Amino acid sequence: MNHRTKKQTLRRLAAVAMALAGASTPSWGQCGWYPEADYIEGVPAPRSLAVGDLDGDLDLDLVVASVSEGTITILSNEGEGDFVSGGVYSVGENPLFVLLSDLDGDLDLDIACANNGGEDISVLLNCGDGTYLAADAYDVGGTPFAIASADLDGDLDADLAVALGYSDSIALLMNNGDGSFLFAGTRSVGALPRAITAGDFDGDSDQDLAVANWGEHTVSVLYNEGDGTFGLELPFATGISPVDIRAHDLDGDDDLDLVVLSSDVHILLNLGNGVFDDAVQYNSGGNAGTAVSCTVADFDGDLDLDVATGTIASNSVCVLKGNGDGTFARQQVYAGSSTPYSMVAGDVNGDLRVDLMVANVSDDNISVLANRCSACPADLDLDGDTDQQDLGILLAAYGGSSDSFNSGDLDNDGDTDQADLGLLLSEYGCVTPDE
Repeated sequence: MNHRTKKQTLRRLAAVAMALAGASTPSWGQCGWYPEADYIEGVPAPRSLAVGDLDGDLDLDLVVASVSEGTITILSNEGEGDFVSGGVYSVGENPLFVLLSDLDGDLDLDIACANNGGEDISVLLNCGDGTYLAADAYDVGGTPFAIASADLDGDLDADLAVALGYSDSIALLMNNGDGSFLFAGTRSVGALPRAITAGDFDGDSDQDLAVANWGEHTVSVLYNEGDGTFGLELPFATGISPVDIRAHDLDGDDDLDLVVLSSDVHILLNLGNGVFDDAVQYNSGGNAGTAVSCTVADFDGDLDLDVATGTIASNSVCVLKGNGDGTFARQQVYAGSSTPYSMVAGDVNGDLRVDLMVANVSDDNISVLANRCSACPADLDLDGDTDQQDLGILLAAYGGSSDSFNSGDLDNDGDTDQADLGLLLSEYGCVTPDE
């Protein structure tokens, strides 16, 4: 059988399969694929990442906290996703979390770091060229796990809120206006707070706080009185032992929703007044205690926000594609990471697509997963074409339930069946051109 005859036969089979099953075109985009990773080597025990333009050259650089070294490392982007060391700075003991924010109002990105081995955080101010002054330490009255930055008291500078994991509380540090901070006390939240984020959840133009409570499987939302004090606190149920939290408008209604990572991804949609609907669960590729990091961005370029997670169960990255209404398609799973305890998103190679960077704490390196576009929506093995290998993957899963695109659930209905076979056969032989 020649190539043309083979393709004609496959298309006839596809037409029959699709007619029988009522299949439709897949809803997911053709970008936002992460088939392979490059690595930045020689970064000891990277536990937390932050991304931003540190030196003002319009390229995105990286900041890495090395948990076993008591240091942070600057990785300067040379313009196409090639990173070189931009310096190593001492901070406190066991830096567990790093944050970028303009803390002194000079339009440069400064650094705040949670030192989990003590009871302090470190603040490093940017000199304007991506180099930093020596760290200033601020006592927070407990063991810090994570930091959020926002103007909490309405004076137009960035304050800090710190999750104190063993104190069942958060610490508040108010900015003096020059990047120095005044300790403003603590506030009780749920048990063992592990992550924190800020945003105007109730639409009153004040920055509220949401805290992921690892010890009682909830999120505490604290509503700002307008002056950096917090009155009402409401708890919302999540999955088991939440470890990460993000605030974004996921459903396009102009209020901030919550993405909470526990064993799975839990989406809490804002009802419009700062009260959140019941959490909806999506598989993150992990099980209890193994999903450890997440980030939110538009990975596939369809203007809807997607969610990426890292899991130490499979040492992989999972991407949930957003539908634009606060719901998500089934996961796509990518290798190339090991103990992925932190991840960030950004266009580091200048191709206008959102890449993923993952901290592999046990391998002493950073994975850089460049965003690829595929002309082949049924490219299950992510090698750029739809061929016999993809058909084999689908047939091996045929007849079963699935919560992963990579298992052949092309139409996102929860199983691998005739409709999925029809979709694959309709594009059999597709090849993605070289970029």
